Amino acid sequence: MKYMDNMGGLQHRRVGIAECSISGRLFVGNCLMGGVMNKIQFQTLAVACAIGWSLSATIANAAPDTHSRNLTASCAACHGTNGRSVRGTPILAGMDRRHFVTQMKDFKSGARPATVMHQHAKGYSDEEFEKMAEFFADQKR
Repeated sequence: MKYMDNMGGLQHRRVGIAECSISGRLFVGNCLMGGVMNKIQFQTLAVACAIGWSLSATIANAAPDTHSRNLTASCAACHGTNGRSVRGTPILAGMDRRHFVTQMKDFKSGARPATVMHQHAKGYSDEEFEKMAEFFADQKR
């Protein structure tokens, strides 16, 4: 096995019956690579890993909890998709979590009068109120 220079300055090395035309010395598979190529590959790998890590964290944070979303699905009939009401009912999107939970508990106990909300509220637990509140608070108005 011997090195030869071609006009482009690339080094060739015969490996088995395959011939590699890659400059450098780092051994990858059956080809030799080196210094500059090694640094470029390392930097590329590091950048790709950083991007992948940040994207996965962003996606994980951006994805809504499906259970919370499902709990709030029936609210859309009156309060609009994701709590963005276009009618006379209150807008739930962007509502403060504590305010939402307090209102729902008041409906459930009968402390706040309502036409239908007291019936809806009776079907949910306090934990479910918390999950719903979190979902609506995360929605943009």
